[in-house]
Formats: sequence, structure tokens, C-alpha cells
Amino acid sequence: MLSVTSCDDDWYEDDWWEDSDWNDDRRAESAVRGRWSVRYVEIAYGNCPYYEYDEFNFYSNGRMEVFGDNDFYEQGRWFIEDRHIYIDIDMDNRTDMVGYIDELYRDLLSLDITDRIENSRYYIKMIR
Repeated sequence: MLSVTSCDDDWYEDDWWEDSDWNDDRRAESAVRGRWSVRYVEIAYGNCPYYEYDEFNFYSNGRMEVFGDNDFYEQGRWFIEDRHIYIDIDMDNRTDMVGYIDELYRDLLSLDITDRIENSRYYIKMIR
């Protein structure tokens, strides 16, 4: 009989913020890093500047870029704190978007975003 175990938790399969572990934000930032493609957009009110198949790139140095159709491009800075992702698009050191991280798994990221630039609120679901 063979048994395989790991010292690492499969935190990406669970809602691991509930554990109140001291390094949850760092683990979330590590999980969010990389390229994500928008697959679903739902607008609560106002406008959403993002569409299906737009790509978000979150880098380890705190920078981010968004690419979309018709040469759409944005860049900014990001960080995670208490299950929220904070984004400064215009680099003025003020938060322009706050996204509640509704789901975070290995290949799925769902955000409920309040967008101060667009004066709107929308929900986006992204996959790797």
C-alpha cells in the first residue's frame, strides 16, 4: 500500500480566509499573481470598463496591467488586505477600485468590485 501526503495545505481549494491565519493575505497575493482572463461580467450599477476575454496580469512587484479589445490598456498597482484587492489605476496613491474576493481557487478568481473611477459596481469572474 502506498500513501502520499504533503506538508502544504490545499488552501486554494477552500475558503482559507476563515482560518484567520497570519499569512492569509500573502498567500492570497501569491495565488493571484499571474495572468487571468475575464469570463463573466455582471453589472450592478454604472459602467464596467472590462469585457469577456480581457486579460489581467498581476505581477509580484505590485504592478498590474489590463489588456482588452481595441487596444484597451490600463496599468496600476495592487495589493490584498483582509480579503479585498485594492487597485490604484492612475498611480496617484489613492485606491480607485476595491474588489471583494468572493472566490479564489487555483484557476478561478471572482471579484465584487466597487469602481470609484467609473462610479459603478460590478462582478467579474476570471480564469487562468
